Amino acid sequence: MFNALKYTKKFEELGFSKEQAQEQVSMVIEMFNENTATKQDFEKLHLSQQISRNDMGKMEVSLRSDMEKMETSLRSDMEKMETSLRSDMEKMETSLRSDMEKMETSLREEMKKFVTKEEFNFKLREEISRVEYQLKSLESRLTIKLGVMLAISVGLISTIQNIMK
Repeated sequence: MFNALKYTKKFEELGFSKEQAQEQVSMVIEMFNENTATKQDFEKLHLSQQISRNDMGKMEVSLRSDMEKMETSLRSDMEKMETSLRSDMEKMETSLRSDMEKMETSLREEMKKFVTKEEFNFKLREEISRVEYQLKSLESRLTIKLGVMLAISVGLISTIQNIMK
């Protein structure tokens, strides 16, 4: 227990005035009262802790229940999403296969055209070669005939000149 009178006298002995000593003791008592816990404070704290523990227990049970519900919901959503994804993937696979088959068919047709074009080009080259050969042959024959005609013409001119002289 705090003896206020005793401490007031001590402050006065140290040179404090009566008012200063009383004020100092009042401040100490006030600080002591504000910062010191009483038995009632401890009982309130204990009761509050018990209530907090009970509340925490209830909260824990509630949180666990909420977490279990959330887990169940998430698992369900994941299963639905997986099913949806599998379905979408199957559709995409079917679509891709169809597109690939169309592309393959188109490529085969293009290849046939290419082979046909190549055959056409080959035959055209053969025909051009044959025509060139014929033209060269014709040119040779014409050259020979022109040469013969020139020789005949020169011979005729020479004969005509000889006759006219």
